[in-house]
Amino acid sequence: MNLAMQWVELVEQGPRNAQGRLAHLCLRGMSVFYGLALDANLELYRRAILKRHPAGLPVISIGNLTLGGTGKTTFTQMLARQLLDLGQRPAILLRAYKRGLRDHCDEYEVYRAGLPEAVQILEGRNRVASAARARSEGATVALLDDGHQYLKLSKDLRILLFDCTQPRHLDRLFPAGMLRQPLSHVATADLVGLTRCDQAGPEAVARMRARLRSAGAQGDFVECAHRPTCLVDGRTGERLGARELAGQRVVAVSGIGNNEAFGRTVASLGVEVARHLRFPDHHAFSARDADHITAEVESRQVSCVVTTAKDAPRLAPVLRRVDFVAVRVEMEILSGAELLRARLSSIGLTPGEPGAAHA
Repeated sequence: MNLAMQWVELVEQGPRNAQGRLAHLCLRGMSVFYGLALDANLELYRRAILKRHPAGLPVISIGNLTLGGTGKTTFTQMLARQLLDLGQRPAILLRAYKRGLRDHCDEYEVYRAGLPEAVQILEGRNRVASAARARSEGATVALLDDGHQYLKLSKDLRILLFDCTQPRHLDRLFPAGMLRQPLSHVATADLVGLTRCDQAGPEAVARMRARLRSAGAQGDFVECAHRPTCLVDGRTGERLGARELAGQRVVAVSGIGNNEAFGRTVASLGVEVARHLRFPDHHAFSARDADHITAEVESRQVSCVVTTAKDAPRLAPVLRRVDFVAVRVEMEILSGAELLRARLSSIGLTPGEPGAAHA
């Protein structure tokens, strides 16, 4: 287990021995200084010492307050499709995560595979510049992926996502916990998306709603679920039915923000998960990892490896001796779809009126 996984285990499950308790105490002390740095940075923007830049087109931020996967990519894909249906020309602005020797980051690969070419996808640390480029190339609305902590760009609609299967991620500020910002910052959201509601169950969803309201949430709530739509052959790109492997034994492999949720998604496909190999988010798979995965497949006599759409491009160059498929998922709104449409309308995103509010 590498250092990143050890840290996740410590903050999610708590210390198990004296060494762990000392480490956790140190992390809690560091959280104080991290919080002070956050406050100082925000104050610079409040006093306009640091400037927010207008984009010249509507900007929708999709983000979260926590580390780990809440479904930002899947939600943004769903939102891009809705905007296309309204006659808009959306552009997704990505922060470029580490990509190793590949040309694009994980999220770019997922977006490009799942969305039509009409959706621009722009990578870059300077998303003010990306927004200007998107507008010059004909975009009518910008979707700021993982945008809540990006303060340089003015935003017209702020969406924060919370994973209902991970309530403990709201307990402490980084690095003693998984919060990137204090939970009270939920008050800045115009819309709160609750994800994986189907996996969490009604009682857990209700508790999450109540906790966020008590923390200051003012915006509307939208409840969502991740739905597997198909499997994609890792070698050929052929699309298969979501339950193509039902009844077979598989090894699951994932290196995303919520590996446990992916394990439940794989199990929902009717397969028997003989082993689930978990790696840190955005893990760069090595030849050694591939050997480990291959050994698990061979020793457990399974039919193939099942991985995520984000992990597949990183696995393909190294996992050569066994077959693998990627699970494609889409976001389904269980309740609150009309609230989302109303929010889009409030910033001028209505049928036949591309970017009217910023024309």
